[in-house]
Amino acid sequence: MTPTTVCPLAGVILAGIASSGTTAADVGARTGTAEGDDGWDAELAARTACPTHRARLTDDRAFTRGALATPVPAHLTAPASTELPALVLHGAADPVTPLDRARALAAGLPRAAFGVLHEGVHDVLNDASHRSTAATVVLWLERLRAGADLRPVLTLEDPTGRTAA
Repeated sequence: MTPTTVCPLAGVILAGIASSGTTAADVGARTGTAEGDDGWDAELAARTACPTHRARLTDDRAFTRGALATPVPAHLTAPASTELPALVLHGAADPVTPLDRARALAAGLPRAAFGVLHEGVHDVLNDASHRSTAATVVLWLERLRAGADLRPVLTLEDPTGRTAA
């Protein structure tokens, strides 16, 4: 048998933060999508705006529809008491969990960076702007690798040297 090496956890990435108590009707009301017989249209609109991912979810027979309406266990929605660096990514247009609730969770983490995907919905890792989200994850991981103080590896600046908005 080969011995297993356990690497210490260096940081956490939280994406698609879920609220407990969200129902399919809540999601439909927040998306402005009328529910079909099974609420799939509202759930799909809440999950992603990426046409490729939407098709994959729709065609995948192993995918369980209705999971957004399943209550999330409280221990998964409570802010963790961690000193680890954290990257919290959230869609500004997430109909499952309002942005302010995700922002409050991030504020409770002492070493958190909070990334907002503008116009992004719940599944920011598989939304229409997934490449931008992936780039943000890579930059954050590079910062994590560079040292505990999480110095930026890259900043966007205007030609005068001021940080761009």
